[in-house]
Amino acid sequence: MAGGRSVNVAPFRLTAMYMELPTPYPAQVAFAVPRRVLRHAVDRNRVKRLMREAWRLNKEQWYGRLREKERQCAVLIVYRGDARLTLTAAALKISRAMERWLNEHG
Repeated sequence: MAGGRSVNVAPFRLTAMYMELPTPYPAQVAFAVPRRVLRHAVDRNRVKRLMREAWRLNKEQWYGRLREKERQCAVLIVYRGDARLTLTAAALKISRAMERWLNEHG
C-alpha cells in the first residue's frame, strides 16, 4: 500500500492509511498470505479464514475509535509466519497490531 504506515507484530505486518472510502464503514480490510510463505493453497486459505474471523470478532472496538475521530482507513494485513496459526493467536496478534497502529498513527 503506497503511502501507508506499517507495524509488525509477528507473524503479521499491518499496513494502513487514512483515506476517504466509498463506504459508510470506517475501515476496509484486505488479507494476504504470500505463496512463498505457505506453498499449498489449502494452507493459505485456512490462514486467511482465521485472519478474517479474528478481524470480525474485534472490529467494533476499532470502528468505535475511528468513528470518534471521524476518519476512515484502508488496512492490509499480511501473514509472514510459517508456523500453524490458531484463531486465538490470530485474534490476539491482529488486535495488538491494530491497537499499536492506532496509537502510533492515530
